[in-house]
Amino acid sequence: MSNKGKALVLGDYTNFKYHQLPNMDLPVTDLLRDFLETVCTEDYDQLRAENIGQYDLVISYTDCWRRELPDEQVQGLLGYVRNGGGLLVIHSGISLQTSDELMRMMGARLNGHPPYGILEIRPVATGHEIVRDIEPFTVTDEPYQFDFVDGLETTILLDYEYDGKQWPAGWTHPFGEGRVVYLMNGHDGSPFFHPTYREIILRSVKALTGNL
Repeated sequence: MSNKGKALVLGDYTNFKYHQLPNMDLPVTDLLRDFLETVCTEDYDQLRAENIGQYDLVISYTDCWRRELPDEQVQGLLGYVRNGGGLLVIHSGISLQTSDELMRMMGARLNGHPPYGILEIRPVATGHEIVRDIEPFTVTDEPYQFDFVDGLETTILLDYEYDGKQWPAGWTHPFGEGRVVYLMNGHDGSPFFHPTYREIILRSVKALTGNL
C-alpha cells in the first residue's frame, strides 16, 4: 500500500478562456510523484466540504475569471485552509477568488498585466525556506500585477522588475491554521520545465504539507 499523500490539482480542461490545465498537469504530477499522488480535475465540486478533506494539499490553476462558485465550494475551500490545509495558487489559479472571502484568503486581487514577455524573477525573502539559496532566473510569462489586502502577515518570496518598479511574483501567509502560497509564473507550459521554478514549486508543496 502506498504511503503517499494526495493533492487536488484543480483547473480547466474544457471550459477555459486563457489557461488550460494541460499546461501544467503532467509536469507537476511528475515533479511530485515521489510523495504525492495528484488528482488533476476540472470538477470544482471537489472543493465541497464532503470531498476536500481527502486531500493533503490543494493546487489551484483555475481559469474561472467570469464565473461565480457556488457557496458550498467557496465555504469548503475556506474551511479546508482555515482548519489547517495548504493551498498553492499558481498563476491564473488566483482566478479562484470569485468571492471577497476567497480574495482575502489569497491575499491580493489581480489588477491586470502588461504584455507577455521576458521576466527576471528574483528571490526577496532570501532566508525563507522556499527561496533560500535560490538564484534569480529568467522566464517568459505574463507580468501579473496585484493589489494586496490589509491584515495578513504576508511574506513576499519573489519579485520582478517592470518599467522601473518591483512587483511581487510570489508570496505566502497563514490563514487560520493553514497556509497559502502564491506563485505567479505559469501562463503556458514553459515555466513548469524550468529547473529553478520546479524547485520553488517543490519546496512550496513540501512547506504546505509539513515536509520541508
